[in-house]
Amino acid sequence: MKIVFAGVAILLTASVAGVGVEDRQLVEEATTRMERLAAKIEHTKRLVPETVAAVSELIRRYDCEQHSCGTVLEKRNHAALIRLKRAVYPSERTESP
Repeated sequence: MKIVFAGVAILLTASVAGVGVEDRQLVEEATTRMERLAAKIEHTKRLVPETVAAVSELIRRYDCEQHSCGTVLEKRNHAALIRLKRAVYPSERTESP
């Protein structure tokens, strides 16, 4: 199960790194996938370091604070990032949306 999540996170990183796609569309697709990934990771007891690294990269790369996002996408993105951070780093306090 741990290996599966590492693979999912790595594939997610690769699949949203398309060439020639607008930032907003890219972030919107990444946000949708991060929402789904967060739901899966939240039910996992332990993550392998590769998964943590891949999710950390997603959090860093697809944050609306670094891209031009509309209000609705920004809120969804922020919520997805917080869910991922809480799932990956449960001991750290994360600001709520």
